[in-house]
Amino acid sequence: MPLPAQTVTEFTQGLIVNNEKLISMAKQISANQASTDPQDAAIQLAEHINKFWALSMRKDFVESIEQASIIDGVDQIALADKIRI
Repeated sequence: MPLPAQTVTEFTQGLIVNNEKLISMAKQISANQASTDPQDAAIQLAEHINKFWALSMRKDFVESIEQASIIDGVDQIALADKIRI
């Protein structure tokens, strides 16, 4: 089956949009959790992500958080370590 005609730029933009959606979802989940401890917040968020997100979503999200600090009040190193990929 032939691959769809898509430029590298279009493909990359699709990945960026997807990662932005994942980051937005993670921020919403984090905002609804009552933890003020960054380590505890990371554990709670990772538990939710592991339970409800597909493996491909988890992989893309971990890649995004390893590149930049994106979620306030969450220990992102602990979060990345606790997400199953």
